[in-house]
Amino acid sequence: SNKNMGLIPRFPNKEELGVARAMGVYTKNSYPITQYFQIKQQQMCYKIMAYQKILSEFDSSIEQIIHWYFFDFLNNQDIKWLPFSFSPKDDAIDNRISTIFKNEEKIRKQYKQLIEYGEIEKDLYNLTRSTPEIETKPSYIEKKYAYLTENKLIHSILHLLFSDQSHLTYVDEIRTEKCFVDLIEKHSLRKENFLNHQQIPIQFLIDNNIISDDEQKLQFVDIKQIDVFRELYWYGEINYYNSDSAEKLILDALNEKGMISFGQNLFSKSESNYLNFLLNNSKFDNSLAIRNKYQHGSPAYDSEEQYYFDYSISLLILTIYASKINEEIIYKKHN
Repeated sequence: SNKNMGLIPRFPNKEELGVARAMGVYTKNSYPITQYFQIKQQQMCYKIMAYQKILSEFDSSIEQIIHWYFFDFLNNQDIKWLPFSFSPKDDAIDNRISTIFKNEEKIRKQYKQLIEYGEIEKDLYNLTRSTPEIETKPSYIEKKYAYLTENKLIHSILHLLFSDQSHLTYVDEIRTEKCFVDLIEKHSLRKENFLNHQQIPIQFLIDNNIISDDEQKLQFVDIKQIDVFRELYWYGEINYYNSDSAEKLILDALNEKGMISFGQNLFSKSESNYLNFLLNNSKFDNSLAIRNKYQHGSPAYDSEEQYYFDYSISLLILTIYASKINEEIIYKKHN
């Protein structure tokens, strides 16, 4: 996104109708997979392969760009990365994938050292046996992400404003929209236009200074606040660091009310959940666990296309790592 947040994870409030979410059957430890989510994954894979094809015409590749980033660009930032290399282009695709995931673990271990000690030290790296978990990877940025808490008030507000299951999406056959925010933005309405059973939630929004009917029609008190609420409803999180000053003031006020909390990690919660879903079985019982498949050998597929799917996933993960790490390097350089 324009705030450097991954848009590939599953976001049910943005991507599914309320009825569809209620009908989904998942176990407690499942990563909810929907048709929309699967289409996003397929589109992403096609894009990655298209980029690879274009880059190959210039005798380059995503692997070469990743290598340039860590060993040329970061070297110019006085950050010395311990060496790793990728398989040659003519190597078997399963070997190329396996090498990528070995490098992914090396990046994880070295990044943790860089954040905690300010440099990457070979002897300490060699003594580090376990690979840091995705969700524990630290950040230089103290208030990097803002997350919704379990506060009932904020969840009630967001439901009334944005849910297609809210009682405030309908006035009559002409004035009906997907959510209350769309209804207010597209139609000139007063409180009296709504039915009796809708009066209490309307008054609730007025009492909480979300809407006003002072100007002969219902309107939002602060449009910027509505934009922040929309992002919180859709994604459950916001990149606080990349928000503008007005958005940060709103988020700080929400934090003081206990409606959101702040996090200091390399990846947001949705990003780390998505990466765990792709990489391993540590969190979800329906994970793709692609790294695990190539950790001690490689899987046997009937279709070569499946190897290219795994390959594109592995390249995507490296690209996400480079993007997120670069944000940290920029922050450190300017602070």
